[in-house]
Amino acid sequence: MCREKVEVEVKVEEKISHKETRRKEEKKRRNEEQKKNLATKDTTEHKKTK
Repeated sequence: MCREKVEVEVKVEEKISHKETRRKEEKKRRNEEQKKNLATKDTTEHKKTK
C-alpha cells in the first residue's frame, strides 16, 4: 500500500516536470520567433524611411 502510493507520487512529479519543460521550450521558441519578427520589421522600417 505504502509503496504504491510513493510510486504514484513519483509518476505525478514526472508528469509535472515534463509539462514544465515543455512550457519552457514553447516559451523559448516563441521568444525566438518574436525576435526574428522584430528583426524583419526593423529592416522593412529602414527601407520605408530611406
